Amino acid sequence: MKNLSAAAALCTTLLAAGAARADTTYTVDKITVTGSKTVPTQTILDGLNMHKGSHVTQADIVAGQDDVGNVLKKANVVGSIKTSMRALPKNHVEVIYAIDDQGAQAPVVNHVLPKLHAEIFAGNKVLTTDQLRIAAGLTPGQELSNDKIAAAQKAIIAAYAAAKKPVDVQVSGAISPMSQGQTDITWNIVETKSKAKKKDSRSQDAQDEIAPP
Repeated sequence: MKNLSAAAALCTTLLAAGAARADTTYTVDKITVTGSKTVPTQTILDGLNMHKGSHVTQADIVAGQDDVGNVLKKANVVGSIKTSMRALPKNHVEVIYAIDDQGAQAPVVNHVLPKLHAEIFAGNKVLTTDQLRIAAGLTPGQELSNDKIAAAQKAIIAAYAAAKKPVDVQVSGAISPMSQGQTDITWNIVETKSKAKKKDSRSQDAQDEIAPP
């Protein structure tokens, strides 16, 4: 909840009612909640630590606003709360919580990216693990995203191409979550010998046809 300054609103009302002090004790005759559209009024009243007949101070009334805010927060309500008090005879009061209910809003979820614990390479023979680890460009403790993992996979494949070895390669990654938000990546590598390209004899045949006798 986005709150207005409850203390300021409350202080203005109390001073207007007379020479009240912050430590003055009041008896609650009534608690009024207005403006709530999303959460039932009774649910809000049930969430308060005060009720009709409670003996309260200004601080207790202001703290009640936090109780109201917590109830609304659980329902993902956005808006504001204004707290005030109407003075009644013999230090009795009506406490008023006026809510500016702007409706429920989907909660914001903060996704924490896992951090790399270790890389494991399996199946590689043509290139060493150190060569592949350097090519992947990942370091322990680094936050991992899908884009970073995909880029590392492409870099491993590119390392094989740059080595110009007679192999074709397939690279897949397996994620293994660890404790404390860390994860391992196992790169499964399948190396197969490149098929030898057949020589094209058609060019030679064409030369033979036009060769002089």
